[in-house]
Amino acid sequence: MSANRQRVISFFGLLLLITTVTGWASAQEKCGYLDKTRKLVIPPQFESASQFSEGLAAIQIEKDGKVGYIDTTGKIVIPAQFAFGGSFSEGLAAIQTEKGGKWGYIDTAGKVVIAPQFAGARPFFSKGLAPIQSDKGGKWGFINKMGAVVVQPQFSNVDRQFREGLKPVSVGGRWGYVDKTGQLVIPPQFQYARLFSEGLAEFMQDLKWGYIDKTGKQVIAPEFDYAWGFSEGLAGIFTKKSGKSGYIDKTGRIVIPPQFDDYPSPFSEGLASIRLGGKYGYIDTTGKIVIPPQFASAGKFYGGLAPVQVEEEGKYGHIDKAGKVVIQPQFVQVPQFSEGLAAVCVAMQ
Repeated sequence: MSANRQRVISFFGLLLLITTVTGWASAQEKCGYLDKTRKLVIPPQFESASQFSEGLAAIQIEKDGKVGYIDTTGKIVIPAQFAFGGSFSEGLAAIQTEKGGKWGYIDTAGKVVIAPQFAGARPFFSKGLAPIQSDKGGKWGFINKMGAVVVQPQFSNVDRQFREGLKPVSVGGRWGYVDKTGQLVIPPQFQYARLFSEGLAEFMQDLKWGYIDKTGKQVIAPEFDYAWGFSEGLAGIFTKKSGKSGYIDKTGRIVIPPQFDDYPSPFSEGLASIRLGGKYGYIDTTGKIVIPPQFASAGKFYGGLAPVQVEEEGKYGHIDKAGKVVIQPQFVQVPQFSEGLAAVCVAMQ
């Protein structure tokens, strides 16, 4: 995928509070929201806009201004007042009231329910817990929704979310997993570990990637140079020697041999974008090219449509599963959908 203007960046602050922000306007652009049909249902009017979570999305009305929240109609329901604001999860969102200050949490009414007091905070409450950092550069622990520390700071790093009931954490340079109570259920033992998807998670050992199940048992031995999570029963792999990517099934068998340029993309609605000869197209789950490489960049399908760049450094439009451009290029970054809406920025006339 071309890096051109995708701008998946965070006005919410440091990497410690990263969330998926899909729009940040330049001086001649404003951000709004598309629905599943790719119709602009919230007109472009914001300097920056994030994905929706629990019916709310963080926005900036003015460049370098405060952060507030809108609902799915575009109505401002929490006035712009925060230096940084994260996505809502389980009714709470991490915020910073002043740049460089402490982190706390607000509820969906915008009320501060956990006073700013933490050096770092992850944006997602998961199963009633949120990772926090008591001191800058220090260890991570977990708090409950009352703000009480229920798991003392002990982890060098924690992932931003739970998935399939488990969250990767790091202790002493090794990665393991905690459950929804914050207790270690897979001991730290891996050089690196990622989130679970479809019952399996990638782990790295001796600079090779393999997969474990939820008990921590190795089900696919670490033998790949690079590996990604499973989607629709397949996981992408990449071979450094050939510089090609392919796909494996859940037994570790290579079902689509490495043959594509660039890193692999996940499957979505039966298709995955691939790169050949400097252009992007799409394959099905058998590895058959169903949309020939012809685009400067290409994203994943959602609701039968996928974002593509027809020209390098150009704007994004959308194609259908036949590869036909059905929405002409007009967006300055790839729309990322959440709760049926996607933030996009468009050039203003």
